[in-house]
Amino acid sequence: MANSLWKRFKNAFSSDDQPIQTNDVHSTANKSRTQEEEKCDFTQILSPDNIFIEEDLQSRNEVLKRLSQVVSMEDQDKIYGAFLLREKQSSTNLGEGMALPHVQSKQVLKLTMVILRLENPIDWGDEKVNLVFGLLIPKPESNFEHVKFMASLSKKLLKPSFVYALKEATTAEQIINLLTQS
Repeated sequence: MANSLWKRFKNAFSSDDQPIQTNDVHSTANKSRTQEEEKCDFTQILSPDNIFIEEDLQSRNEVLKRLSQVVSMEDQDKIYGAFLLREKQSSTNLGEGMALPHVQSKQVLKLTMVILRLENPIDWGDEKVNLVFGLLIPKPESNFEHVKFMASLSKKLLKPSFVYALKEATTAEQIINLLTQS
């Protein structure tokens, strides 16, 4: 039986010296973490300028190109290529009409989140997607900071009321408020 994606991810980034900290409440390494440590301030990586509502994109490749353009006009082809390679490894489709494409690149200077809500659902692997959370990660990244944001977002996306509110939000500010207050 294959390891779960999260287990493989955690194993890949942990070392014998210091295990990676995640929001896994079952991990003994995390029992002493405070509630404040477990909360993520999404305003550190997401600005209203990086939230696009009713984007008219027709394919997964167009979405990945759009994500690449947000952080770099000079290096967008390299970032786009990194996104394509990442998707080739395994789809970042989360189900429920959502995807979490993420890439680590030397061209990314600061951990950045981009949210795209698409005007029309597009094919993303074997499902239709209309809500995309792009995560652009610098390489190298100290302390694997992106892991806590991915874990926090994943936890929020397990709540149907949160997903519904995200899909109904009409402004970037509403989306940021949902991410920071729930």
